[in-house]
Amino acid sequence: MDPVERRPEGKQGLKGELKKLKEMNKREIPGYIWEYYKFFFLGIIIVVVCIWTFASAWIENNKPVIYNGMAINAVSGLENGSDYFKTTFCDYLGVDMNDYNLSLQSNLTMDLDDPSMAEMNYSTSISLQANIAAKEVDFIIAPKDTIDDISSNMGAFFNLEEVLSEETYNAYKDKIATAVTDEGETIPCLIEITNTKFTEGMKFLTNEPLYVGFVINSTRADKIESFIDYVFNYTAPEGLLVE
Repeated sequence: MDPVERRPEGKQGLKGELKKLKEMNKREIPGYIWEYYKFFFLGIIIVVVCIWTFASAWIENNKPVIYNGMAINAVSGLENGSDYFKTTFCDYLGVDMNDYNLSLQSNLTMDLDDPSMAEMNYSTSISLQANIAAKEVDFIIAPKDTIDDISSNMGAFFNLEEVLSEETYNAYKDKIATAVTDEGETIPCLIEITNTKFTEGMKFLTNEPLYVGFVINSTRADKIESFIDYVFNYTAPEGLLVE
């Protein structure tokens, strides 16, 4: 039977197609279906993939955020420093990292004293301001001169005397440093985290001392003390991190 004669036309409908299929042998059926219905099946596959992709993205984007950070002039030597932070901080908190969003962006550089880096400075500054304005960043890690510039230009950080318990403040008092705000006020808003378990794990590629400041408009200020304890005291259990 000529395949052209079997092709569905007009309003032959389901009965006509079933009749044609019955008239064919088993070898002819797959070829017939593929020849005349392949675009129909491909269309279904594309629709399913699009729905699955959209649904997955929606679910991922709507997971609760635990904590987000940005590291400036402190690039991680790990292939993916954000994954290290996500895995270890979730383990510290005792939560399933697949149920939450958190990240640490560590590929940003900025040097306001170097004219040759004007374009990079602008890009980093815009990214920083946008994330702060959108309340998407909770903490910033950087060398002292960089984080001082951020504080004096943006007044970005919490006064640690106001957000830490007296016990926690006193426990890390020797690590706490001051910075000048955009209003000219000197406040204790930074903690030096050089040579901590966290910075060693992140393998930051800098010889400069690193400091962390907690962004003043963060909606997750309740995580500050947990993050400090994690930075100084958390050790990843054996087998948690896969090289």
